Amino acid sequence: MKRLLTIAITLLMVIGLFACSGNKPAETDTPTDDQPTIGFIFMSLTDTSLIRIRQDAEAAAKERGINFTVVDSEGDSSNQITAIENMITTGVDAIIIQAVDSAAVTPYLQEAMDAGIKVLAFGIQTEVYDVWYCNDPFEIGKAVAQMAIDFTNENLDGKAQVGILGFPLMQNFIDRVAAAKEYLAANAPGMEIVAEETALVTEDAMNAVENMLQAHPDINIIIGFSDGAALGANEAFKAAGKEVGKAACFGSDVSSTGAETILANEFYVGSIDVSSLVLGETAIDICVKMLNGEPIEGITANGEVFMNITEVTAENASTYVQK
Repeated sequence: MKRLLTIAITLLMVIGLFACSGNKPAETDTPTDDQPTIGFIFMSLTDTSLIRIRQDAEAAAKERGINFTVVDSEGDSSNQITAIENMITTGVDAIIIQAVDSAAVTPYLQEAMDAGIKVLAFGIQTEVYDVWYCNDPFEIGKAVAQMAIDFTNENLDGKAQVGILGFPLMQNFIDRVAAAKEYLAANAPGMEIVAEETALVTEDAMNAVENMLQAHPDINIIIGFSDGAALGANEAFKAAGKEVGKAACFGSDVSSTGAETILANEFYVGSIDVSSLVLGETAIDICVKMLNGEPIEGITANGEVFMNITEVTAENASTYVQK
């Protein structure tokens, strides 16, 4: 289950390469005494979007004169614990962590904070942090639903049978689904939700949509809440012989592969991006501001900084294709 969760979150932010696990030395620039050090502990470094974030963060750190250490925890919270302990020992100034298991790393993050190390929770909320850099699941749910409504109004006379692909093991996705369903009920009376399945990754989503179509062959809209969900639905619609322009699927946390599929004029019509082009740089900048005691723009009373939401369609999808 942890491996599935890891894959799901790498598609969520949807969030390199050339990094090491907690059992191996982390990659870092040669440190100097007068430079602060920031350690970035990723949940997993497998997806192209995560590669971009890792590279952007490294570039931002180098530009700002910061030592930068990266750890790929390979979906294993024990690797994250080892990484945190190592960073406390070596004396980093800030830790950015995309947690595998928030509860498991909590006492170690608290130890880091007690040692004066700043902690930035990246995407996934941890139980202790100085700042949580996160997305707003309710706004994402509404935005995905609105894209589906727009397609249905423009191509299907406002009427559609809808399938939902959620992921009830994570609160973020529960909230996305709830917001989308509420938004559809209030704004799209002609769109009927006839099936719901659990899927985040492509293979699971393809199988889930195939099952939906066996029970409800007239489903023509799939609303998913990850890139993998939309990619799998796209393949299922193709296999079922659906007509392009008369059926569509929608996702979130678009990846380079997702963007390419949107440009291919198939069934994957729209997705949501949550600041993926600037996530790495922004994470570094938040840490720099914490270290310098500077105000952080947009931070809430709970220490949250929300990522921006952008709709991704054929008009702008090329921006998200990894070069």
